[in-house]
Amino acid sequence: GASIGFHKQSHFLQRNAKLRLLITPLRLALKCKERLKQGKEPHCKGSAATLHSLLESERTLISAQKDVTVESQKLNHGRQDKLKADSYNPIVVTVAKILAALLGGEYGGYVKQATMLLTMLVAITFEVLHHFLSTVHGETKQRINAMALQLAKMNDRQQEYTPQHYFPSLSIAHPKTLLKNI
Repeated sequence: GASIGFHKQSHFLQRNAKLRLLITPLRLALKCKERLKQGKEPHCKGSAATLHSLLESERTLISAQKDVTVESQKLNHGRQDKLKADSYNPIVVTVAKILAALLGGEYGGYVKQATMLLTMLVAITFEVLHHFLSTVHGETKQRINAMALQLAKMNDRQQEYTPQHYFPSLSIAHPKTLLKNI
């Protein structure tokens, strides 16, 4: 909006200044020749001094306009950088502000570093958790296998120690067999 209009106006003024720089010496030279012919002036040193003064003021004006344009662009870029930095995740912005406080400077310049730090933190946390979960998983499988083995041994022992084992002289039949006979 306003900055585009300013840039168009600045460009227009610079173009006009360049045209004036080309036309003014010709106009002064023509006026000086006329005055010399009319005998109103013995030389053109006054016109040359005027021309030199005009050229210097035009150069100063162009330089000032360029400086204003550059400063305007810097301000515009600064605002855009701040908006861009503020658009990141609040955690990233907070880490960037901490980095800026520790290392000095604007926090917008530390957004990339903050993003990298947070990414590394997440990756390292994931890897550490993966390591520990893998270890716990392996230990859990070993314990489950050990318990299954113990259960199997207990089942074998239960089958070994039937009443006939303790009282071999008694021949007691299995309860299911007894029920069938009744």
